[in-house]
Amino acid sequence: MPTAEGARDLSKVAPTILSRPPSSGVPLLPSLAVALVCAALVAMLWGVSVPLNVTVDGVRRTLQPGTTIGGLAGRGYVMSTAGDLVGVRGGVVRHGAGDPITFTRNAAQASSLQPLYDGDVIVSTSGASRREPVVKVKVSVAPTTTVQGVGPILKLSSPGKNGVDEVTRGQVSGSVVSSRTITPPVNMVISASMPSSTDKMVALTFDDGPAAGQTDKVLEILKRENVPATFFMLGKAAKRYPALAAQVAAQGELIGNHTYDHVELTRLKFSDIQGEIARGADAIRSASGTAPVWLRPPYGAVNQNVWAAARGAKEGLVLWDVDALDWTRPGVDRIVSNVTSHMGRASIVLMHDGGGDRSQTVAALPVIIGWLKANGYSFVTVAGMESVR
Repeated sequence: MPTAEGARDLSKVAPTILSRPPSSGVPLLPSLAVALVCAALVAMLWGVSVPLNVTVDGVRRTLQPGTTIGGLAGRGYVMSTAGDLVGVRGGVVRHGAGDPITFTRNAAQASSLQPLYDGDVIVSTSGASRREPVVKVKVSVAPTTTVQGVGPILKLSSPGKNGVDEVTRGQVSGSVVSSRTITPPVNMVISASMPSSTDKMVALTFDDGPAAGQTDKVLEILKRENVPATFFMLGKAAKRYPALAAQVAAQGELIGNHTYDHVELTRLKFSDIQGEIARGADAIRSASGTAPVWLRPPYGAVNQNVWAAARGAKEGLVLWDVDALDWTRPGVDRIVSNVTSHMGRASIVLMHDGGGDRSQTVAALPVIIGWLKANGYSFVTVAGMESVR
């Protein structure tokens, strides 16, 4: 093994040989061979790798030995890109998931795994975009809800039945290409009816409370007018204002369940619907001391699952047939008109004591009650209306 000093001496030899012009007595080729051998020996002794000079997409690059053709892209030396995956409805759903970049080396097709050599000329070509594959799946189709008859009392005539569709959709994007019905759904049918009594009657109902400075004012008006009402409370509101919830119960008003968070139940899976109803009922019972037996689903949204969950919770469903639209805050006169101009022989009126500023509702309530009394209506809770059907 040569000494370090010997290696230094050799390192001086190679450049001398490479730069020396050939003499008349020494052939050129043997001299170059000696120079190359010496250079390789120096590199071996010092452990230095000889860099590669490669042309990539028209640009000269200096690379370390062992670099593969595919490794050029990771260094940013390649001008081309992989193709994209295009959705069945158009648009890119996954960049770079189409056909890969292809390469030629010295004008011949080459694999990305092949190592590079000094002097190689590499040309890349962008991969083509591909359309995502489609899959066919069977999906359940919920029945729609049909209300038959007129009146505020609701009963389930037919629970309905889910249908089945075969849907063709993009495997990645999920976009639907086509759909065909395998089994049509059977609609859920709800019968609406009037109380059997021919007397005029009205059930005033208030949603989204309790709320400080509003529910207490509504209670004061009801007590003064000697009028009962039904309060469909939110569980989270009852939890926040337990004293108000207890005050509603202490005054003898009927308390119903409006779920815990006021989410649209028809958008939830069955177990989540059950959870919303149960959490609401628990919070209301804890705050007021009264367990609700009536449920008003937020937005009046009812489907097969909502009905089944309400039945499982032993809570009757209650909607309305007169909407005061007080939540839009249209003004006191408009709220009064929305109620009085839509009253039937027997009606359930929707108003709000929570969920926002209800000062207009509080101001309109005595006027509405006065009109109803003057026009011969008796006041009941939703339970009282149900009892006379």
